[in-house]
Amino acid sequence: MLAFQNFKNLLQLVKEAFFKHGDKDPLRACVKAIDFCCIESQGELQDFARNKLKELEDEIIAKLKSAIKEVLVCSMKLKCHIFCYFWISEEKPNT
Repeated sequence: MLAFQNFKNLLQLVKEAFFKHGDKDPLRACVKAIDFCCIESQGELQDFARNKLKELEDEIIAKLKSAIKEVLVCSMKLKCHIFCYFWISEEKPNT
C-alpha cells in the first residue's frame, strides 16, 4: 500500500512539474515519465497512471481553450479600437 501511495505522489509531482515549467525539455520528460507509467505499470497502478494522464490532457485542453478565447477577445478589441480611431479621424462633411 505504501508503494501505491508513493507512486500516486510521484505522478502528482510530475503533473505539477509539467505546469510549472515552460521549457520543452522538462515538459517532454514529464510526458515520457507518465507515459512510461501507463505502459510499464500493472493493475491499479496502471489505471491510476492512465487517469493522471487523462487529467493532464483535460487540463491542457481547458488551458488551451481559455488562451484561444483570450486571444480572440483581445483581437476583437484591437479591431474595434482601430475601427473607432479611423472612424473618428475621418473628415466629416458639414451638413
